[in-house]
Order: sequence, then structure tokens, then C-alpha cells
Amino acid sequence: DWEDFKGVLDKVSEEVAEIHAAQSDAHREQEIGDLLFSVVNACRWMGVEAEAALRHANSRFHGRFTGMENLSRRRELDFRQLSLDEKEGLWQEIKESENPANQG
Repeated sequence: DWEDFKGVLDKVSEEVAEIHAAQSDAHREQEIGDLLFSVVNACRWMGVEAEAALRHANSRFHGRFTGMENLSRRRELDFRQLSLDEKEGLWQEIKESENPANQG
């Protein structure tokens, strides 16, 4: 365990660096597992339920992706033919529209 939250975040950063340095698929898998374990520990330190946070993130992703598809359809664009930059633009529009400061 760590003495403070900075130590927890340092461990998360260390695990990310180890993923970058990994030379094989097996080693990357091991390091990604270590990263996930470290992130769960960070959640514990913050009083956040890791599984709930992941469920919410998945839900936000699904909603935003569906929003991107709907927005492209309303603009009569073929979503499959859009470039990554164009898709990123749609993603940012949808994400920005979720910001309560931009409502009404």
C-alpha cells in the first residue's frame, strides 16, 4: 500500500511506462493487468467503486457513439466513410452537448 495518493498515481504512471516498454504480447498483457490493478487501487483510495465507474464509462461511450451515428445520419453522411478526424469532430460535438453549461 502507499502512504499517500501521490504514491498511488505514481504507481499508475509507472505501469503505463512499463506497458510502453513491453516487448511481447504476453509481457504487455501482464503489464496491462498490473495497470488495471493499480487503477483499482486508485479508485479505492478515492472512495470510488471501480466496477461502477467502468460501467458508467461504458454507458457514456455507448451513448456518445450512438449520438455520433445519429448526428452523421441527420447530416446525411455515411458514418463508415468518415475519416478519423471527422469522427473525432462528431465525438467532440456530442461530448460538448452533454456539458450542462452548454444547455439552454
